[in-house]
Amino acid sequence: MKNITYFIRKKILLLGFLVFPFLGFAQHFTVSLANMTTTSHTFEVDVTLTIEGTTGVRLASCSTGINFNPAILNGGTPCTTINCGSWALVPGTIAPELTVNGGLNTITTTTRYPYGHLRIVQVTKASSQVDLLPGTYRIGTFRFTNTTPWASNSDADLWLSPTNSNPNPGSSNTIVGFAPYGSVSPILNATTTTSPHYVSVGYTQGDPLRGYVLNSSQLATVSNESVSEIVTAYPNPFQDVFKLNMNTVSSETTIVKVYDMLGKQIEHFDIAPNEINDFQIGQNYASGFYNLKVSQGDRSQSIRMIKR
Repeated sequence: MKNITYFIRKKILLLGFLVFPFLGFAQHFTVSLANMTTTSHTFEVDVTLTIEGTTGVRLASCSTGINFNPAILNGGTPCTTINCGSWALVPGTIAPELTVNGGLNTITTTTRYPYGHLRIVQVTKASSQVDLLPGTYRIGTFRFTNTTPWASNSDADLWLSPTNSNPNPGSSNTIVGFAPYGSVSPILNATTTTSPHYVSVGYTQGDPLRGYVLNSSQLATVSNESVSEIVTAYPNPFQDVFKLNMNTVSSETTIVKVYDMLGKQIEHFDIAPNEINDFQIGQNYASGFYNLKVSQGDRSQSIRMIKR
């Protein structure tokens, strides 16, 4: 009898090990802020989702909350009603991978006044989810609008909510709803507080995304850089590699820096004029979004690329 009991327990344990990876309990995600850009009275920031590991997931939802310094908006009084205009999801900025197969549910945004908290909620969708391979995807770009130009040396001081009790009750947990790749059930929730499937937050209260560029004198330089088109990158999106096509006639070296969606520089190229047309970039990149910083002499240009 003892041997039979041991045999049954061994079989149950083995079954548990087989089911464990299928359910995706070891899945890990990172939600982060990236690519902050500004004008004289607005700034935009991306919310990105990185799926880590060697297997993909069927994404059902992604919710979080951006905390910010409320003093920078509208004289310290950001709008106090739901969806009132101080911030908004920029149309067309959701990663195309998240819109296939019916896409995810619509993102809703609300405020937790006066704490300076933009609540970004996406209700879990039990059907018509999207299958995603490991990589970084943009949940959306969010624009903050001030009624007047930014005061000199304003600091947006952005960070993400790990739980709904910090900085204030009623704010957003950072939660990713998902299922095993290709499956509609079970729907699992990964959070910043549960293990073994959990979410890391890219910017926290102790290490916020600083925004000291919120003043007109620095913004003028950024604006001038963005309109100087040195090259065209193609194809975009790209499947394997992309190339550069020169829009200028110059004997100067073209400097190309490539950044991932978390703002980390991953490559740097110094390309001679006679090499530019044959130069290929992106062969070893994972699927996701990348930002190119291209400069030639005193001109510079930013290009956002998508690898499928």
